[in-house]
Amino acid sequence: MWPPEARVQKQAWVFLTEADEAELLSRVASRFPVRLLRGRFFQGTLDDLRRAPQSLPGRAVRSGEHIVQIWHPDISQALVADPMTEGPMAGWMRLDEVRSEVVTLVRPDRQLQGLPPSRLMASTHAWFGGQRLRKSPAFGQWAAELLDMVKALPTTAYDWMHVAEGARQEALAGQRLQYLYQEVALEPDPGATPMTRPHQGK
Repeated sequence: MWPPEARVQKQAWVFLTEADEAELLSRVASRFPVRLLRGRFFQGTLDDLRRAPQSLPGRAVRSGEHIVQIWHPDISQALVADPMTEGPMAGWMRLDEVRSEVVTLVRPDRQLQGLPPSRLMASTHAWFGGQRLRKSPAFGQWAAELLDMVKALPTTAYDWMHVAEGARQEALAGQRLQYLYQEVALEPDPGATPMTRPHQGK
């Protein structure tokens, strides 16, 4: 199978604690009949994945990173997984996020430099061997609704980077929010110049 040459990905950035992640997923589950898989790799079959993903062993593989795959059983028609035949994950299946109609939440661990931002993201288009893969409009609309739930949270000094309540309270108590090893303030610096002002995404 051809690897993707390029993809169109929608995403939202947000500072999340572990408790914030649980609260966000709870809000998503109260609004939609979602299915969740923790990790990119799982043990089982595609039928198992569709039926009861929460019961399957899942792994993210990369240390310091927590991944949750989210999909809507009535909207996400495409779920694609590839068997791993070599390496440390031999015998496992890998969910193909590019071909599958899933939304992926990636939350990194807290680091010495501070709490990094998490990402909620979904691929809507991709190109394989010159052929275009486009996911369904229904999936694109639903994924946008999930991203909007994050984008409704307060912004930081970076207007495209949001912060959940738990992470915000930690920052107010003196904990550091960081992006690319630079501290991210909760509010824009009124004294910043165009040369020192954080990048604005709008």
